[in-house]
Amino acid sequence: MKGKGRPEERAPSQPPAPPDGGIEHGGASAEAALEVTVAPVEIHLRRASDWRRAASWAIDALPFVALLALSVKAVLDALPHAGALDLAGYADLAGTELTGVIAPILAAVSILFLVYQTLAHALSGATLGKKILGLRVVGSDGRRPGLGRSGARALLAAVSVLLLGLGVLLALFTRSGRALHDLAARTWVVEAS
Repeated sequence: MKGKGRPEERAPSQPPAPPDGGIEHGGASAEAALEVTVAPVEIHLRRASDWRRAASWAIDALPFVALLALSVKAVLDALPHAGALDLAGYADLAGTELTGVIAPILAAVSILFLVYQTLAHALSGATLGKKILGLRVVGSDGRRPGLGRSGARALLAAVSVLLLGLGVLLALFTRSGRALHDLAARTWVVEAS
């Protein structure tokens, strides 16, 4: 029975008809809709040992420290100075040229290191140091982090180091072995299987 301002009455077992005459989602009828239930998956990963994480950081940092040292040496050699420079002479000259010359070089090498970490973790789940030592970085689903999460993790790792290394040392004291940047980016460093 239809009345002015009253909804249409129908049998209780009948679903409401779609507004376009029974067609939903690109031509499939409502009766053909499929419902899929996915069960949760449990992921078992083994925490990376502390010494392997530290060694992987050293392996990854070594080329960038060498690049920094060679760049600083080249720039300091190009500056006017009296006589030949020894290690103490380089240190003195670097101290006087810290803001004008050394800081930009340090910033550039740091950015290169962050880009390296971001791309390595996003594309393969591990940097060269982690691959050599059988480690990888994963998200909560057990897969490598995406580009955004890898970038956030790299920036947060820089913050962890700038906090006098306390953010990195946190990995020694957490049960999961996660440093500050891992906790904030929701990542884990685990043994590669």
